Amino acid sequence: MAKWSELFLPSARHFREHQRSIAARVRRQNIVALERAAESMGRCPLGGQWRTWDLHGHDFRQVSQRVRRQCEAARALIPDRHVGRVKLTWLIDGGQSPPGDTHCHAETMAEGRCVHVDYVRRTMGGPGRSLQECRIFVDGRLEGRGGTGGSALGFGDSDLPAVAQLTESMVLTVDVVPAVTFPIVEVWDCLRSDSADAVAE
Repeated sequence: MAKWSELFLPSARHFREHQRSIAARVRRQNIVALERAAESMGRCPLGGQWRTWDLHGHDFRQVSQRVRRQCEAARALIPDRHVGRVKLTWLIDGGQSPPGDTHCHAETMAEGRCVHVDYVRRTMGGPGRSLQECRIFVDGRLEGRGGTGGSALGFGDSDLPAVAQLTESMVLTVDVVPAVTFPIVEVWDCLRSDSADAVAE
């Protein structure tokens, strides 16, 4: 069984640290998000599985090997040009959710593909622990994820932002910014790297 820290994906910090990253700029300036929330949500490819996510047991980071390879390949790309921020209408899950939990999603078309983004935030007790997870579905398939988790016992880590490929050279990132209600979604033109080619092989 993999160690807790080994389940996080390779770093995608190079997207956060890019000088054109809007998520980084919002994080620095603490700007209120421009997206607006709706009152209900339709059918979601994530389903209700998020209600059982935790830091152990039903670990929120667990995905299939196919999805993990896709995530690693997208993260290995190098951002070359910032295409822009995707303005979304976020729909809040109107179903039964445990106290302190939030699930919302948004959907749009990008490069002729249907992109569905989920954002989950959970807070649990005994001992106190919390998690945030972003998932990106492209044409109905899970293609990217990233999240953060921590416990009152002193452990925690993050592999945000979530990154998913839309085309061979274009990716979409989803990042969480403190004090901003909904994630920041951005599109990038990217260059391939040696590590990306290695993952693809």
